[in-house]
Amino acid sequence: MVGRFEKVDKAYVFLAEKERSKSSFTTAELSEATGWAISSCRTYLCKRWHQHLERDRESYKPIGIRALSKEKFRALHSQKLQRVEDRSEVGILLTKAKCCVSLCHRSFCHSSGRRILRFYDRFAAFSS
Repeated sequence: MVGRFEKVDKAYVFLAEKERSKSSFTTAELSEATGWAISSCRTYLCKRWHQHLERDRESYKPIGIRALSKEKFRALHSQKLQRVEDRSEVGILLTKAKCCVSLCHRSFCHSSGRRILRFYDRFAAFSS
């Protein structure tokens, strides 16, 4: 019987190596390295690991994977979407910006708050 996390662990090793070598990869390369179907890889790339990837058209570059232990990567990947703290520089900056916007929104309320909400919507669209 194949271990429950065998393919997940292969993905972790693959992504960590790509991050270490500062190289990008395609969905097909991830599929070949893990044994997952390309459609499964696409799902994981955009729904599970998106905060640890930079996308450039059809290629991806891992960011912050090596900062995760294998167990945290497994939790990030699991079906039960667990919150895994994003300790990458981008993740920390986004968290701080969201908190700042939230505080501004509460401070200005009503008419000023509408302007803040429009700013927040633009910021959220930009950061996605």
